[in-house]
Amino acid sequence: MRGCSSTARRHGPEPARLLGRVSAVAMLSVIASCTDGHILVDHGPAPATSTTGTEVVAAPTTSPPSLSVPATTTTGVEVVTAPTTSPPSLSVPADDGYTAARSTVVVHVVDGDTVDIAAGGRVRLIGIDTPERGQCGYAESKHRVEELVAGGGTAIEAVSGRDDRDRYGRLLRYVLVDGRDVGTTLLSEGLAHARYDGLDGYGEHPRQAEYRRIDAATPDRCGTSPPTTRTAGPAPSGSEVYYENCAAARRADAAPIRRGQPGYRADMDGDGDGIACETPR
Repeated sequence: MRGCSSTARRHGPEPARLLGRVSAVAMLSVIASCTDGHILVDHGPAPATSTTGTEVVAAPTTSPPSLSVPATTTTGVEVVTAPTTSPPSLSVPADDGYTAARSTVVVHVVDGDTVDIAAGGRVRLIGIDTPERGQCGYAESKHRVEELVAGGGTAIEAVSGRDDRDRYGRLLRYVLVDGRDVGTTLLSEGLAHARYDGLDGYGEHPRQAEYRRIDAATPDRCGTSPPTTRTAGPAPSGSEVYYENCAAARRADAAPIRRGQPGYRADMDGDGDGIACETPR
């Protein structure tokens, strides 16, 4: 190397600067050649080095191993497909004539078949009739209703397909106390009569048959007889005035109809007092 030109080109790190003292084995890795007075040193790509002790160890440059994904085979493997299920169909029960009962508070009892509620408004009980003020049984039926609603747990229940209110603006409802029907209680204790239903021309209600049965089997406390159950008669012929029921008579503004007036029929006079299609009191 002394015979070569002093001009030299080196590639890679200088061993003396890095270690100060380099073993003979490491020096053999430097290949020198002199051409035209120049020293050419060819190391190729500079490797990363580790300096453990005094020996220079070239760390091999390796590419990360390639990850091969084996082909997936389904030999002997059962592929289970989760079944696609539709939500169960919901069956809608047939309309039984009732609507959902709504909780309320009775603030005043007018009489045995009429009460005032906290939500505002007056309620007329469907399908029953109790004595009016001054009549036998008025005080007893009114007091019994006051007893029933005093403990709370009161609800009102509408009937689908019937008028929501009567001509006085009163709500037409069943009244329940702890799920028990007040009308049924009054009838079974002889404090009310079954009235203002399909047999009187006001339209049938779900408890009509039960009310009529209880009324017919229960003695009245005042000794009065329950209304006679009648069936509708055939439609007259010719030009005679005919109303299918009391609802039709009211729509024609003909109710109430007294005996002898056009359109009067005994089957629309539930209590037999000579006045058909009376407005519930």
